[in-house]
Amino acid sequence: MRASRYPGIAEHESEHYRVLGELVRLNLSIKRGHIALARAYVKGGLAPWFDLHMATMDAALTTFLERQAS
Repeated sequence: MRASRYPGIAEHESEHYRVLGELVRLNLSIKRGHIALARAYVKGGLAPWFDLHMATMDAALTTFLERQAS
């Protein structure tokens, strides 16, 4: 994204960092034995986020990169 000077990079990176922070906290919960919480997050939070992220932010990035290539 940086190399192509993608204009939506700040928002896109921010979203990645937000989810990364959630995963770090989730990892701590797992280490404390909260496996059910982890499973619920992956199924109910992470999977839907990933689908939405791909359909919106990643799709916008793809469109931008395709336009840059032509």
